[in-house]
This record gives sequence, C-alpha cells and structure tokens, in this order.
Amino acid sequence: MVFKLQVTALGVLLCTGLGFAFQWLYAQVPYLAFLPIIIASCAFGGVLLAAWSGFLSVIALWSFFVVFDDVGSDAWMELMHLCAFAVIAFSACWIVENLRRSNQILERDNIGLGIKVSLLLEKIKIGDRSG
Repeated sequence: MVFKLQVTALGVLLCTGLGFAFQWLYAQVPYLAFLPIIIASCAFGGVLLAAWSGFLSVIALWSFFVVFDDVGSDAWMELMHLCAFAVIAFSACWIVENLRRSNQILERDNIGLGIKVSLLLEKIKIGDRSG
C-alpha cells in the first residue's frame, strides 16, 4: 500500500507539472490536469487511494494554482471551484468503482459458467464413448 501511495504522490506531482504546462500555453484549466490521476488511482487502487490522490490534488491546486487577488468574492469563487472539482472527481470515482464491482461480479459469473460448460462437454464426451 505504501508503494501505491508513493506512486500516487508522484502522479500528483506530474499532474502539477502538467497544470503549469497548461498555464504556460495560456490554457487556464489546471483542474483538468488532476482528474486523470484521481480516476486512475480509483481504477487501480480503490476509493481510499483515490481519496488520497484527491486530497493531494486539492492541496496542489490550492497551493500553486488558486490565486487570491483580494478578500472579496474572488476568494469564495475559487473555493467553490475547488469544491466543485472535488465533487466531480469523486463522482467519477464512484462511477469507476461501480464499474470495477460490476466487472468483478461478471468475472465470477463467467468463471462459474465456464466450469458448467466444461462439465457439460465432459458429460457429452463420456456419453459419446459409452454409446
């Protein structure tokens, strides 16, 4: 688990670099840079790892990309952007987690079906030999 946390932290660091590259290209979309690492963390490590990468992503966004010009409405707007980002990211993780569970159930059912089919084929072979 520690290795997965380290890989996730490295992924968030790479996404931070991607966010800076977006800024360098005059594309003001730093939030989009962090969605892939959160979704990949959920797909490969589960919801706990996705929560960790989401937490690190919010910290990176807050530290490097959120600019507070004054204490007025811009600060609240940026905070709402961060909250919306967290909701969207964890909604995507919820979808990915449900897909993972569905795939696990289908794999289990396919294994059971494969065993039944192989047993039926064995019975057919035995029936052909005795007949």
